[in-house]
Amino acid sequence: ELINNTTYQWVTINGVERVKLTAANGKSIFLPAAGKKWLYDFNDRDEIGYYWSSTLDDGDCTQAKHFEVSVNEPIQSHYERANGMPVRPVRIVRN
Repeated sequence: ELINNTTYQWVTINGVERVKLTAANGKSIFLPAAGKKWLYDFNDRDEIGYYWSSTLDDGDCTQAKHFEVSVNEPIQSHYERANGMPVRPVRIVRN
């Protein structure tokens, strides 16, 4: 729903890069570009926000679906669960 039913705007608020997703009813959610951690490195801070969903990848329990925001359009994808990403209560709805 966040991907298909919101408008998308990249903004900087108090020096923090984030995306503002606004629904048709005018309500919005801000998602900071917190990046992710892989092994000992932090990647993509202030460039991309990664957020885990509660949904495991189909057929591969070592991966989970996530929601990703950047200066490009938001996407839904999956990563290995060993990645460190913020948790935001975002439910992936299957079509």
